[in-house]
Amino acid sequence: MKILFLTIIALVIPVFFLLIFVLGTYNRLAALRNRCRTSAAGPDPDGAAERRRQAVEQYNAARRSFPASLVARLFGFGPEQLASHGTPIMPGSSRASES
Repeated sequence: MKILFLTIIALVIPVFFLLIFVLGTYNRLAALRNRCRTSAAGPDPDGAAERRRQAVEQYNAARRSFPASLVARLFGFGPEQLASHGTPIMPGSSRASES
């Protein structure tokens, strides 16, 4: 009985920490993706294009890094793209189907 209990504990603890890691990575990727999509809002319209470009670069870099790339694939975090004039292409928009 004691061996069974220790085996269960030995399996549960790593799974718990793996779950914490996956949730933390998911939240980070979701926040960065949300920042890409909402970076145009702000008091400085002149800096909006630069904020969008930086947000897209940060999101894509985080998405490509290991082991976040595994979480990104698991939950469908695709790359954000910049249009030719520097604004992100939103998934599902007419511009996304053009590129």
